[in-house]
Amino acid sequence: MKPKLTHFLLLLALASLACNISAGAPTALAEEATAAPPVSTSAPEATSTPLPPTATIAPPSNLTEFLSDVRVTAFDDFSTVDGWTTYNPGTGKLSDGTFEITGQEDWSSGLVRNHTFGEGQGVVLEFKYTKGSQFEFILEAGEYETDSYRRFGVFGFDYPQANLTQGPNALGHKILQGNFQPHPDRWYNFMVGIGHDGNFIALMWIPDDPSSFIIYKETIGEKWDGLNWTFTAKAADTGMTLFLDNFAEISFGAIK
Repeated sequence: MKPKLTHFLLLLALASLACNISAGAPTALAEEATAAPPVSTSAPEATSTPLPPTATIAPPSNLTEFLSDVRVTAFDDFSTVDGWTTYNPGTGKLSDGTFEITGQEDWSSGLVRNHTFGEGQGVVLEFKYTKGSQFEFILEAGEYETDSYRRFGVFGFDYPQANLTQGPNALGHKILQGNFQPHPDRWYNFMVGIGHDGNFIALMWIPDDPSSFIIYKETIGEKWDGLNWTFTAKAADTGMTLFLDNFAEISFGAIK
C-alpha cells in the first residue's frame, strides 16, 4: 500500500505545479509593452510664407534728364477714383481704365488729388483731349483770391502756356518751349515738379518719342517755397473732354 500512496502523492504534486504555471503572472514582454502614441488628426501648424514685394514702378526714363534721383512713390491706374475728389458731379467719370472730365465754361469740372505735395515732389500722368478743349494741370497753395494763394502749372490747348498766379495777380502765361506741338486725340505725358527755394518745372512729351518735348522752368522766389500744394486737373468748354490715365506721384532730389 505504501508504494501506491507515494505514487498518488507524486501525481498530485505534478498536477498542482501544472495549474500554477497556467495561471501564472504575465510574461515580462507583456509587462513592458506600452500603448502606441495616438495619431494626430490636427492640421500642421501654419508657417509664415513671405509675400513677394510689390512690383517697383520705374519713372519714365527721360525724367533723369530734368530731375535728379527721381522715383515713383505712388501709382494710380484709374481703376477707381480712390484718392481723388471730383467736383460738379456728372462732369467726370471712369471709363475703360481712364478718367474722363467733361468741360464746363466756368472751369467747374475737375479732379483734385487728396494728397499734398512739398519740395522735391511732383506728379506724372498721361492725357489726351478732344478738339477744341481747354484744360489745365495746376499745383495750388493757400486760399484762392487771397494774398496767400499760389498757382503753378500749365494752361493746355494746342499751344500750352505756363499758368502762374500769386495772390489775386496773374504772373504771366509764357508758352512752353520745345520741339513739338500737341494735337487733339493723341496721348501725351505731363510732369510737374516742386523744387527747392521756389523752383518749379512743367514738362510735356510724346510717350514713344521722349526727345519731343516742351518745357517751362521758373525760380519764382522765397514767397513760393516751403508750401503745401494740391494737384488739380480741370477742363473748360462745354462738351469737350479731357482724358487722364496712369497717374504717378514722384519724389526727386533737385530740378536740373
